[in-house]
Amino acid sequence: MPADANRSASLSLQSAAVLIVEDQNFVRELLSRLLTSLSIPKVSSALSAEDALQTLEADPTQADVLLVDFELPG
Repeated sequence: MPADANRSASLSLQSAAVLIVEDQNFVRELLSRLLTSLSIPKVSSALSAEDALQTLEADPTQADVLLVDFELPG
């Protein structure tokens, strides 16, 4: 990826809202702290796919980006 594209992606991610969907507390907290340390302004989390759907139905602006655990139970 060209340097300009990297910079553009970085700038847009720094204004993004990220929703972490993860059932393991340690992983969810680690990702949240990592994203916050990268200056992501709005990081929220959900414990399950159902929780994530409820969050997004209540307020679609909660997430521009989803980080989803592929091995969620259920």
